[in-house]
Amino acid sequence: MKREELDVILTSTNDAVMAIDDKARITLFNRAAERITGFREKDVLGLPVKEVITSTRLPYILKTGEAELNRKQPLGNTTIITSRMPVRDGEGKVTGAVAVFRDISEMMDLTHQIYKLKEMQSLLEGIFHSTQDAISVCDENGIGVLINPAYTRVTGFTEKDIIGKSVKADIAEGESVHLQVLETKMPVKNARLRLGPQKKEVLVHAAPIIVDGELKGSVGILHD
Repeated sequence: MKREELDVILTSTNDAVMAIDDKARITLFNRAAERITGFREKDVLGLPVKEVITSTRLPYILKTGEAELNRKQPLGNTTIITSRMPVRDGEGKVTGAVAVFRDISEMMDLTHQIYKLKEMQSLLEGIFHSTQDAISVCDENGIGVLINPAYTRVTGFTEKDIIGKSVKADIAEGESVHLQVLETKMPVKNARLRLGPQKKEVLVHAAPIIVDGELKGSVGILHD
């Protein structure tokens, strides 16, 4: 590979690359390494690596000649994941070492956010299934997507009767409040309906589900 091609790769990659010679002096420090560490290549080239990155283990790689792959390492206020490898000449002698690393603090923050979202989802599911209020949810097309156990207790309809069906499926008398909500994007309160073959009378409140300004469905609460 030509030097020009190597320079393009090292400049454009998102992985930080740092190399040292057999004296543990920095010989390579690409743009991603500058971004993650805050040091500039022109300021660190030729310096002992320990003076720049105090937590580095590249001198250890020089001494042992053994690679270390996918190791966590603190770096200032962030955390990196790094692989360190020895560089050998044609006779197998260790002549340097190279570290390839990337900042994982953003990934860790994202993982934490996902964990909190899952935690919140579990909490909401617990409330949804344990509340005594009968709840039904439809999508923006007026198709049933969720009901809770209380809905089955109040109406007698099970998931197979409602999920994937039109929101009109359970109505014996009256107009679907879900469809009213989807049409107007406004809540509906105290609507009286009769549901099922027994024409059970219920009182219904419904409200639109808005996500990022877009109508995604309707949620209704039924009272016997």
